Amino acid sequence: MKSVINMIKPALTKIGAQMSNLTGVRAIMKDINETLRASKGKELYNLSAGNPLILPEVEKLWRDCTADLLASLNMVRSFVVTVQVKVIHH
Repeated sequence: MKSVINMIKPALTKIGAQMSNLTGVRAIMKDINETLRASKGKELYNLSAGNPLILPEVEKLWRDCTADLLASLNMVRSFVVTVQVKVIHH
């Protein structure tokens, strides 16, 4: 009869062993869980990817950069149309 340990931790292939390591989201979730457990009684703000915070200064910067990009694209579009019209009329 197989022991409970062997049923919980089966032998893995090399790829299976690599996939079972804590990486990416699993590592982040482990870090968050450990931080929350170690910080009992303290007020914490979870700023992880699953609970984003909108920072007004960053949002304004993003909107300004996006507006500048759109304005430059409209200027390029206008230039291309002007050049096409001149080429067609010559």
